Amino acid sequence: MTMNYVEIYFKAPHTVSSKGRETARINAEYELSRMGGEYEYGFAERSGAVVTAPAPAKAVKSCRVSESEIYNCCANTLIGIGLTAKHDGFSYICDCVFFVLSSKYPLPLKNIYLNAAKIYGVSAASVERSVRYAIKRIANLGDIAGLSRVFGDADICPENFTSSRFIGILASDVYKKLVPFAAHTI
Repeated sequence: MTMNYVEIYFKAPHTVSSKGRETARINAEYELSRMGGEYEYGFAERSGAVVTAPAPAKAVKSCRVSESEIYNCCANTLIGIGLTAKHDGFSYICDCVFFVLSSKYPLPLKNIYLNAAKIYGVSAASVERSVRYAIKRIANLGDIAGLSRVFGDADICPENFTSSRFIGILASDVYKKLVPFAAHTI
């Protein structure tokens, strides 16, 4: 039996954070004032009414792991936060996390649901409904300690229990768990 290795990529999730909100606000105000100063001295470009500094090039983090490791890690994480495998949303979420990690660039959630729907021979709406139900079940009945381990410094609040944010947070957590065991890290 051969193992299929796949390149996975890290994408930081957009979350509502419970720590450092004041620090983030202060840093944002500082950045705006700094960028205003750069504009006066000619270091930044002005576009319309907004001052924008040149964006630094971001390095894409990636590594190679087997498909089964991704599914196993995702399944163990979901079980750890209180979702059982008897729900259809369980396997759909695992597939969504796989698609998020294996895509080099962010995919729209609609395309992720379509890919998962093709695998199981169901509609994308059915996948979306099952994922939403599973996330709602985790939010209502999930293990708070397990959720806080997965969410990290992200706030365990209703804003982070949307489908896209939850899948992004879960994919980020799975990536962080798999990197130490990766066959090749770039």
